[in-house]
Amino acid sequence: LLLLSAFVTLQVSASGNKKQVKLRVTEVSSSVFDETSVNLDLGVRQFIFPEDGQKIFDTASSAPALYSFSGDMVPCFSNSYGTFTPAMVIPLGLRAEGNGLYMIRATLLDNFDPTSIIRLEDRQLANFHDLRSGDYTFLLTQPTIDESRFFLHVSYPYDR
Repeated sequence: LLLLSAFVTLQVSASGNKKQVKLRVTEVSSSVFDETSVNLDLGVRQFIFPEDGQKIFDTASSAPALYSFSGDMVPCFSNSYGTFTPAMVIPLGLRAEGNGLYMIRATLLDNFDPTSIIRLEDRQLANFHDLRSGDYTFLLTQPTIDESRFFLHVSYPYDR
C-alpha cells in the first residue's frame, strides 16, 4: 500500500506542471463533434509517433475531425509539444463533410497563467480568435481535408 501511495504521489507530481489545451470542433446543426488535446510539458521533448495518440479517422461518421501532428507529421488526437516557450504555434488539421456552420471551442485550458494568450488562427480568413473569449465559428460549403488552415497560438506576455 505504501508503494502504491508513493507511485500515485509521483504521478501527480510529474503531471502537475503539464499545460493542456483541449479543443472541440462541432458541426452546429447536428451537434456532432470531435476533440483534440495538446499538452505542453515542462522538460519534456516533443513526442513522435507512436508515443502520441494517433488519430483514427471514422469514415462512417458525419462527425468532423480535429487533430494536431506529432513531430513526424502523424495526425494525433492527443499530442505533446515539449516545453512551453514564450510563443508556440501548433498546426491543426480538420476533416469535415462541409455544407454547414462549424464551431471550435476550447473545452479545457489547464495550468495556464491567466495572462497566457491562447488564440486560434484561421489563415483562410486571416483571423485570430482569443479562445478564452468564446467559440470561433466558420462556414464550410464543401467536404474539407485541410491541414494548413488552423493554427493554435499559445504564448505568455513578454514582460514576465
